[in-house]
Amino acid sequence: MTHWSHAEIDHDLMHLEHDPTLAAKIMKKRQQERDRCSNRLTPRMQRIGLDIAALNGQCFEKQSAAEVKRGESERYLEGMLLKQNMIGEAETVIKAKLRSQQQECIAHNFTHLNKHQRREWDLSDPNQLKYDKPGRIEGSKPAYSSFQRFEGEEGVSPQVVREKRQMQVDWLMSQMAEKKLKEQLEKDCSKRDDAAVLEGNELRVAVEMAQAQEQKEEVMQVVKENQLIASARSARRVAAHERDAARTKEHMTNESEHNLMRERHDYSIGLNGKKRDYKRCSYDEEVATWDVNRALVEAKLDRKRSEAHVDDEYHQIGKTVDVLGREYDDAWSQMNLRRRCEINAANTVMAQERKEQNKQDRVDYTSFASPR
Repeated sequence: MTHWSHAEIDHDLMHLEHDPTLAAKIMKKRQQERDRCSNRLTPRMQRIGLDIAALNGQCFEKQSAAEVKRGESERYLEGMLLKQNMIGEAETVIKAKLRSQQQECIAHNFTHLNKHQRREWDLSDPNQLKYDKPGRIEGSKPAYSSFQRFEGEEGVSPQVVREKRQMQVDWLMSQMAEKKLKEQLEKDCSKRDDAAVLEGNELRVAVEMAQAQEQKEEVMQVVKENQLIASARSARRVAAHERDAARTKEHMTNESEHNLMRERHDYSIGLNGKKRDYKRCSYDEEVATWDVNRALVEAKLDRKRSEAHVDDEYHQIGKTVDVLGREYDDAWSQMNLRRRCEINAANTVMAQERKEQNKQDRVDYTSFASPR
C-alpha cells in the first residue's frame, strides 16, 4: 500500500505542487473520507435491513470459538490434578529418604558414639579422681601454680612476719604519697580554674566597659548629628525669612520709586479725547500677576508644610534608637544574669562532687589503713 505522503495528487490540486506537504495532507483527508464511506451500508441495505448472511457467519464463528473453549477448562483441571499427584509422590519419596537417614544416624550413634568415646567425657568422668595421679608425691616440691602448695604451710616465722609487716608499711606509705600527690594535683587544678575564672571575669568586665563606652560614643555621635541637623534647619529657616524680607523690601522699593507713583493722575487725555498713558495695568496683566502671586503663595505654603514635618522623622529616629538601646540593655542584663546563674550552678555541682570525692577518699584510706 502506498503511503499517503507518496501518493499521486488529484488534478484539482496541481496548483499546490510548490507545497507538497499541504497537498499530501489534503489527499490524506480525502482518503480517510473514502475509507469511511466504503464502510457504511449502502442505501439498499439501509432500506431492507442488515445482511443476514453476514450475521449468520458471525454467529457460526462464535459457536465454533465456544466449542473450542468448552474443553479447555477440563484439560486445565486434568493438568493440575496430574501435577498435584506428581508433587505428592515426590514429597513422599523425600520424606521416606529423610526418615531413613535419621534412622541410620541414630543407629550409628548407638554403635560408635558411647559416653566414653565422646569428646567431653574427660570433663564428666566419675572415675577420674580414682585413677588420676596425685599432685604431691613424696620427695618432690610442687610449684605454687599447681594449686598444691599453699602459703600457710611455711609457718609463722619472725622473718615472714617481718617481711609481711614491711610490705604492708610500704604499701600504706605509697598510698599516702599517692593521696598527697592527688590532693596537690587537685589544688593545682583548682588554682588554675580560679585563675581562669578571674581572668574570664576581668575580660568580661573589660568587654562590658568597652561596649558601654562604644554605646556612649554612638549616642554622642547621634546627638551631634541631630544638633547639626537642627542648626541646618534653623539656618534654612533664617535664610528663608531673610529672603522673604528682602523680596518684600525690593517690591516696596520698586513700587515706591516707579515713575507712575510720582504722577498726580492715573492717566492723561489726548487731543482726540481718549485716555492715554494709563498708569494701571490691563486685565490680562492683572490675571497674570494674580497667577504668579498664587503660585508664590502656594510654594510658600508647601515650603512651610515640608519644613514643619522635617523634625518628625528625626524625632521618630531618636525614639527608635532609645527603644533599641533599652532592649539591648535588657537583653545584655538578662544574658549576664543567666550566665551568673549557670556559673553558680556549675560551682555548686563542682563543690558537691569535690566534697563527695574527699569523703570517699577518706573512707577508702581508712579501709586501707585498717588491719585485716
